[in-house]
Amino acid sequence: MIHNGLDQSRDLLIDVKTLNFAKETVNSETDDSMTMDTTGNDNYFPEKVPDNVFLYEVPIKESLEKFKEAGKALKFKVCPIFPLSVAFVTGKGNDYNKLHTPALSSLDHSKIYKIYVNKLFQIYQDLGDDRYFSIPTIGLVSSKSRRQHFETVNLAVDALIDELELCIQQMAENGDFEPVADFEDCATIINCLRAVHCTLDSGEEDSRAAFFANLEHWVNRADGEPDETTINQVLLGNVNMPVYNSYSFWSLLGRLLMRGLFDQAIGVVEKSGLLDHLKGNCETSHSAITELILMVQQYPYESEEQFRAWKATLLQLTQTYADSLTQVDQELRIFILDILSLVSGNRANILRYSKEWFEAFCGMIMFYIPTLELAEEYLDAALSEHPLNVCNVWEQPCVDIIRGKIHFILPTLESLENATAAFVAAFCEAKGLLQSPPQLRHLENSQLFSEADDLFSPRNSMATYLLNTLAMELCCQGDRELWAVSIGLISLSPSDNESAKRLAIAELLPHFPFQTNDDVEWLLSICAEWHLPDVARTIHRILGNSLLYDNNVVEAMSNFSKAGEFEWVKHYAWMIFEASALQGAPLEDLVVNTIVDGDTERQVPRELLRSVATDAMRQALAPYAVLYQVYHQQRNEEWTQALNSLLALMEFKSLPKHYFVLLVAKFLYGTYVKDDEKEMSEEAIVRVLKVLDHLELDEKCYTLYEVCLSTDTQMKYPESLDELIRGVRRELGFKICREFIVR
Repeated sequence: MIHNGLDQSRDLLIDVKTLNFAKETVNSETDDSMTMDTTGNDNYFPEKVPDNVFLYEVPIKESLEKFKEAGKALKFKVCPIFPLSVAFVTGKGNDYNKLHTPALSSLDHSKIYKIYVNKLFQIYQDLGDDRYFSIPTIGLVSSKSRRQHFETVNLAVDALIDELELCIQQMAENGDFEPVADFEDCATIINCLRAVHCTLDSGEEDSRAAFFANLEHWVNRADGEPDETTINQVLLGNVNMPVYNSYSFWSLLGRLLMRGLFDQAIGVVEKSGLLDHLKGNCETSHSAITELILMVQQYPYESEEQFRAWKATLLQLTQTYADSLTQVDQELRIFILDILSLVSGNRANILRYSKEWFEAFCGMIMFYIPTLELAEEYLDAALSEHPLNVCNVWEQPCVDIIRGKIHFILPTLESLENATAAFVAAFCEAKGLLQSPPQLRHLENSQLFSEADDLFSPRNSMATYLLNTLAMELCCQGDRELWAVSIGLISLSPSDNESAKRLAIAELLPHFPFQTNDDVEWLLSICAEWHLPDVARTIHRILGNSLLYDNNVVEAMSNFSKAGEFEWVKHYAWMIFEASALQGAPLEDLVVNTIVDGDTERQVPRELLRSVATDAMRQALAPYAVLYQVYHQQRNEEWTQALNSLLALMEFKSLPKHYFVLLVAKFLYGTYVKDDEKEMSEEAIVRVLKVLDHLELDEKCYTLYEVCLSTDTQMKYPESLDELIRGVRRELGFKICREFIVR
């Protein structure tokens, strides 16, 4: 047996002798993609890939064993924006080349969850200056302002719990039961936090009553016991003897009383037939139970003084019953006396009749001395009788909350639900329940941060860390609905390191998945708020490329000009010029034609023109503006003016030479050179010849001329560009000769 055990240890990833990783088992392949392990145990394979590993279609159709035997592998390429990550199948002879989207994030993608996160952020945002906890060191400290601060934060915690419980309800109604259990555990932990730390310090008149309501809400929602099934089993389970003679009945009654479920406790007594039995057999016992019911119905939630009087009355009732002679069985008498002493605050009976530690804790607060000053004492007594149930995730955090160790609950909350944990930490820090590391408490604010610190610096508080982590995770979802929350969290982070916030926002904004103009305006407003002109230019550049992809050249040029990409603006302005020249007519683009024409009577709003047409655009579109003027003049048969405009364009020093060839072919050759009816002055002819003398043809010139030949089949052009240039020179020479002959 020992030998077999040693042999099995060779398959472990840990070296059992040196307590170190077994280096010889590490795969030394250079491929950095993740593949299936071929060195492990070949005897076990799951039947299939779980459906929740991928957002849409699962890439592996067959069993994993067959998949591996076929020599295939599943590889991943992970992107910081999780929805852009891909998975794909590789292997010999594999013709399956489809890409799949793995579900890499732990966050819920449902609409209900998105609404929940947005609501939590709105609650946190609405706190305003109350997001920060500060202790005044100089001046008059106002206790009223402190109470108002606590009251505001407590209301925020109330709102968070309401949203959390609503989210749980909606998920359950929607059939999305997988995250409900974790959300329920979160709700139990936060309900305990609210009861113990977020109720009594507000100083309101009804804060004491609210404390008991929150305490009962926590305990009763935690396990939902005793439920209707348990109650029915107790009341109807034994037909051989009256229910009030059984211990289970009195245990149930004690539990209901300790949980503050007074109406249910009274209902159980009435349904049991106990009052009818006592009325006909023992008037003393009947009077005691009747008086107990009246006292329970009058429990003093509002005042400590009233509680002392109420408890004194109950103690007197208990003592009177203990000293009285009764006509009931001794066992029933003991049960009645136990319940009377339990409600009177007898700790031994509270512990004996309770089933869980939190039930006993609640019973001692309600019936012994209702104060949180003795909370740890009550907790120790309850845990000594009823140890923690380690199977319940929420029990240890609730114990830590009662002991005041708030920072211990954050890892548990984060493992259950990130967003809830982050906002709970923020509210706890706002109340002063969470502090910065001890080494920071004695430093001046100016020394807290350096330029090298980032959002995840160890100098930051736990709330700051969790909020910033949540912000980054929300960005990684690629969901535009959560992006505003992400940027807002960074902006409102408790950290005083504004430079780190500014740097993080600058890195994140260009990745925003914008869809509408409102999205772009929001991005630019954030850039203006944080003084990020370079980021604004980057956003305009990204938007310009996106608009180009949608064939919206005009708005793309506008964004490129705002991004400072003037070379791109010039490039697409020449593209507009080329497209118009090739077709020999203005483009059918109302916005472009309005910009170059200046005709305000067109159906283009002035606001649109002002937002789209930048000075750089107007300057870049100047050649097209002159060409547009040529079209207008030719349409009005103003041939001399059209020729002058054309010559001005041909003499433009920045005109690319291949566009000069285009102008000669499309406008000069057919309209003026070959048509003798269109007069050309000697000056115009000389101007054209001068430009031709300096023309150096290149490959672009020849290519564009070929395009011109293929697009304009109605005009008979020379077969080559060289023949066109020689023909133009020859015809212009003839025109000059005719001018001299006429003279």
